[in-house]
Amino acid sequence: MLTLVLGWLVFEETQSGYLLGLFGVFRTAPLLLGPLAGVLADRLNRVTLLMALSGLASAAIAGVAIAVANGHGSVGLYLFAGLAVGLAHSPSQPPRMALVTTYVTRDQLSRANALNTVAANLTQVFGPTIGSLLMSSVSNVVALSVAVAFYLASVLALAPLRRGGATVAPADRVSVYGELVEGLRVVRGSSATIGLLVVTVFANLLIWPVYQTLMPMFGARANLGPNGMSLLLTSSGLGGLAGALVIARLGKFHYVGKLFIWGTFACALSWAAFAFAERPWLGIGLMFVVGFSGAAFMVLQATILLLAVPEPAQGRAFGFLQLGMAFQPLGALVLGFAADWIGATPTVAASSLLLAAIIVVVGLRSPALLRIG
Repeated sequence: MLTLVLGWLVFEETQSGYLLGLFGVFRTAPLLLGPLAGVLADRLNRVTLLMALSGLASAAIAGVAIAVANGHGSVGLYLFAGLAVGLAHSPSQPPRMALVTTYVTRDQLSRANALNTVAANLTQVFGPTIGSLLMSSVSNVVALSVAVAFYLASVLALAPLRRGGATVAPADRVSVYGELVEGLRVVRGSSATIGLLVVTVFANLLIWPVYQTLMPMFGARANLGPNGMSLLLTSSGLGGLAGALVIARLGKFHYVGKLFIWGTFACALSWAAFAFAERPWLGIGLMFVVGFSGAAFMVLQATILLLAVPEPAQGRAFGFLQLGMAFQPLGALVLGFAADWIGATPTVAASSLLLAAIIVVVGLRSPALLRIG
């Protein structure tokens, strides 16, 4: 919801792909804190940490809503809002993903991660729709206020889980730096994890900035406006929901790595096709395919890491995975600049096909990743 509201406000005021890219930088720059967040996830109560971060987000967005209500909205304010949301969201991923092993057995990891992705995709289905309806029929301030209410609701939902969020602290607990080094050693010791990180880096460099920052340009290209843009985002969310449900239905299976590679490859090709789809109905349909095939990346990324890394180091492993996601701001700047220079269509087509080629190379060079299951 905030991706749509804040992104559309930036584009409406500036009509600039570059400033959309800059918004993406502010929104995702806190991903650089991934390794530190991973250490915190292995040292602190993970549920308490998640509650604190959700509280931070609610306070920051409430402040932005008040400023907008008093007529002080500006690009700088929206960039600050993106940074505040990123500071709350990005460090929450390592503890959130590492919590899965607290509640399910090892052979149910794929199903559990799939259900987590189902929940995330439900927000992609309803969030943009709610945001666009509130923006068009009520006001931007109300849309931001509803987002604050959602964050506060998440704090209340997490509260009963605090007792199960405690980490098992090893007796020989070392310094934060020592834990970072130990976590890096664990990650480097698995070729499957290395292959996973390579795919993650390039996916966040070449593809995810499109979804996070450039979608208003495609909405404007087809004269869709914020409501039509929400249809694109909602269609992607529905596709991701369907894909995650399929993976959840599979349960325990032995081709986790292969499905991860082939699904991400198909997602890249789907993005390339979407770049050329000027008819609104075709673009909406292809966004469904993007979400459906991308579910393999979203679900199995976490499953592979949980299978490949020992439990005491899983928070730090997710922290380094998140560091790979930190290439998204750089991708947002480069793709935003390229979209202003040569157009959104050739930019997204080229980046998507480049990612597809990289995935083929990783699949050939990392057999351990293909074998994991």
